[in-house]
This record gives sequence, C-alpha cells and structure tokens, in this order.
Amino acid sequence: MPQDSDSEDDVPLGARVAARAKQTETDAVMKNDDSEDEDFVGGSRKRSRESKPVTVKEEPKAESESDEDDEESDSDSEDEEPLNKRKAIAKKPPVKMAPAAKSPKPNPVNENNNKKLFWETLSHSGVLFPPPYEPHGVKLIYDGRPVDLTPAEEEVAGFFAVMKDTDYAGKAVFVKNFWTDFQRILTPKSKAIVKDFKKCDWTPMYNYFFEQREKKKQMTKEEKLQIKAQKEVEEEPFTHAMIDGKKEKVGNFRVEPPGLFRGRGEHPKMGKLK
Repeated sequence: MPQDSDSEDDVPLGARVAARAKQTETDAVMKNDDSEDEDFVGGSRKRSRESKPVTVKEEPKAESESDEDDEESDSDSEDEEPLNKRKAIAKKPPVKMAPAAKSPKPNPVNENNNKKLFWETLSHSGVLFPPPYEPHGVKLIYDGRPVDLTPAEEEVAGFFAVMKDTDYAGKAVFVKNFWTDFQRILTPKSKAIVKDFKKCDWTPMYNYFFEQREKKKQMTKEEKLQIKAQKEVEEEPFTHAMIDGKKEKVGNFRVEPPGLFRGRGEHPKMGKLK
C-alpha cells in the first residue's frame, strides 16, 4: 500500500483528476445498466420513470424520382411565392361564365365599302314650313308719327312688339341685338326715318296681337276642333316616311317659325333675329 500512495504522488495532479472523472462516468454507466436489468419484467423492458422522452426531428421525405418535371417546377414556384399570396389564390372563387348573348341579325353589307346598310329606299315629303306672313297693316309709331313699313319690316317689328311687356324687352343686350338686326331689315327709305330705338312706340302693334289672342280664347269648342282637323290634314303628308316599303312615323317635321332668339339666362345673343 505505501508503494501505491507513492506511485500516485508521482502522477501529476491533472492526470489524477482526469482519471477520477473517467472512473466516475464508468460507475454511472454500470449503475444505469443495473437499473435497466432490474426493470426488465416478463421479457420486456420498462422505461425508466426518471428518464425524459427524447424528441427526434423527422427529416422531410424526399420526393420520389418518378415525379414528372412539370410537377417539380410547379412545386418550386409555389415554394417561392409568399404564404399569404398562395392562400389568396387557393381561396379564389370560381369564375361564373355569363350566358352567351344572342347575336343580332346581320345587316346587309354594301359590297363597295363593306359598310352596314340600315335601309335601301327612303321616301318622304320633306319638312313642313310655317305659313307665309300675312301683313296686318298696323303701323309703327316713331316720334309720335305713324310709319309705313314693308311686310318684312312689319313682321320683324311685330316680333319685338309682342314681347313689349316681358322681362326680355327690359334687358339692354336683348334690345341692342334686336335693334342691330332690325336696322338691317329696314329699307333705305325706312332707315332714314327710324333711327332711334327710344323714339319707337310699339303699343299699337302690341294691342293688335293681344286682341288676336283674346279672339282665340273666345272661340267655341266646335270651331277649335274644325281648325285642328284642318291642320291635321295639312300635316298628314309630312308625319310619315316610307323606309324599304314600310311606313314609319317622323318625330319632328316642322320648321321653327322665325322670331327673336331668347336663350337661357343672360345669353349674349338674346334678341337676335332667327
């Protein structure tokens, strides 16, 4: 024994520490083996209560070599896309196909320029012009004296006279435009007399048109129906047109009668002759 202690003293301290640690590990392994032998019952070994379960990470299974090249390319592209984008694509509802619309009947085509023809023959009576002006003979009063006017001059003067008491007759733009066009209608003889708008008196003409309106209001029902029937007879040739042998109704066939332009609001051309 003294020889052993002497031999240990000769061994360096680091080597002795390492030898003791190795001996301790060997004893611990032998102890575990003994405890496992004791837990073996009926041909099966019981798991030690003190041992903790070990979780083993499963490696991803490799794809089978039999997969086609197009499936591999699709999977690679899907892996590269963000997860939220892949979810949006997966949840996209199926698109419903709209029912096919019925194609309209083809129209005839002109062989020369390949344009559609909507009709081949058209026959109508044109438009209906207003009746010619009938002079009434009422004179314009200028500077207190009556002035003889031609039918054309009298017609234009009547356009303003009938509006004498309206708001338009009080607007400077309306009066200016009317007077400019009225001067163009006047003959040199009338123009030498009628020079200033403020000296014109439109009252006699205004009274004449006012009396005409009152006479129409006092007409009986039979008289109004008779005038209406006569008017329909005169308009009947203009109300329809023949398109490819078929009778079609014309929407607007009347030409607007002449008068003074009114416009909407403060139109700069109000009062001009149309």
